Amino acid sequence: MLPLHTDADGVVLDFSSTFHRFMKEAYGFHTPVNEPRDFFFRDAYPMIDDITPYLISFFEDYDYFSQIKAYPEAQRVLAVLKDMGAAITIVTSCGHTNVTKQGRLDCIEREFGGIIEDVVILPTGKTKESVLKTLPKGVFVDDQIHMCESALLHTEHDIYLHHRRYNALTSHPMIESQQLTRLHSLAELPIAGLRNAINVVHNNDKECSNSAKRLSPR
Repeated sequence: MLPLHTDADGVVLDFSSTFHRFMKEAYGFHTPVNEPRDFFFRDAYPMIDDITPYLISFFEDYDYFSQIKAYPEAQRVLAVLKDMGAAITIVTSCGHTNVTKQGRLDCIEREFGGIIEDVVILPTGKTKESVLKTLPKGVFVDDQIHMCESALLHTEHDIYLHHRRYNALTSHPMIESQQLTRLHSLAELPIAGLRNAINVVHNNDKECSNSAKRLSPR
């Protein structure tokens, strides 16, 4: 079983939703946008010239940053992979101050329990090839094309770009030449037995739900 190395925000964690709540409650900014078309939130906050100070403030606010939620689909797929024997490492470039690191670690522990084997936290925006080189050959997933490109050029991992609205229009020679594959779901990872295992879990959950309904008092 190949190990899985994955980014956090935009792949397994829903960064945008909690960031929008932070912007509304801390600064009074409202937006109808959830997942932006622009990675730097220009479509969500056109009134802001530079979102960077707000992002840094968010990273440094434990009460918000630690409360980012996992995508439910990511929780299901990672749990299945763990049961199949995959070692799962999160490599995230969210900043490395003590507050940010503690917020990220507490978030991952709450959302994924014992599923994640290791978490590597890098400075904000840092590419990940230096860490990926030290990890066993496996699968790496990120939502940013330049992160995927650096990993593809400098490591032996199988690299996948996770589809999001902000990278939907991204065109790159590595995608066009099929060196880099776009995923719309972690369930699409070409890992032997993954889809069957997900289906088994889904069917078991459905059966448990139906049984609970039959046993519910009227």
